[in-house]
Amino acid sequence: MSSDVCSMHELNGTQQVEKVYETQNVLAYYHIEPKSDIHIIAFLKTSTPPPFEPQIMSEMIGVIKIISIHVEKEFGDCRVVTHLKKLNQSKYIQWHIISGQ
Repeated sequence: MSSDVCSMHELNGTQQVEKVYETQNVLAYYHIEPKSDIHIIAFLKTSTPPPFEPQIMSEMIGVIKIISIHVEKEFGDCRVVTHLKKLNQSKYIQWHIISGQ
């Protein structure tokens, strides 16, 4: 299952996920099919307001920073990855916070 699908299932309640952190515009949760020992997805819950608005991006970066600091302290390493897709391929802007194999 792609992480876009996971994000959609979480938002509409059809898939139960373990939330890591949530704000008004951002949700972070453990990936239901992790590709690493620790695999967290952080995404914007809505496409409005525009996702690249500075305040919204600041909120997303803040969430990623909080989670990344915790993951690095607990597991010794942390990577933050995003997928750049054509705008019509994904409804959600998302980042993956990864640690381990």
